[in-house]
Amino acid sequence: MTPCPLNSQAAGPDPFVKSLRDPTLSATIFAPTDAAFSKANAAIKSASSTPAGIVRILKEHVVVGTAVSGNQLKNGLVLTSALGQKLSIATGYLYGTYVQGPKNRVRVTASNDLQGRTYIHKVDGVLQPK
Repeated sequence: MTPCPLNSQAAGPDPFVKSLRDPTLSATIFAPTDAAFSKANAAIKSASSTPAGIVRILKEHVVVGTAVSGNQLKNGLVLTSALGQKLSIATGYLYGTYVQGPKNRVRVTASNDLQGRTYIHKVDGVLQPK
């Protein structure tokens, strides 16, 4: 199965997806790389087989209303995804920065891509919603 990109074509005309194009949006996005989708487990691949599933996964990676830079991703910081799930930040000098979701954690591999008022941080995995 080929990975399914989380984009507006795959997700259809969902209002949440459309809102991500708003240049005034203040948000933090933890964006999985293409490689992250390639290694995603069966549950993620199955969930991303429908537009509603894609939007659900996308919402798990977006924090709306809070633009958090890489320097602000501190150990113990707790954010709430657009899906309403808690995302906890864990940092370590030797191990880097991780985002703990409800079912798994991913590592931040690149940070501080500022697009308008939104910070995008690349992550090495796909957060799995509850």
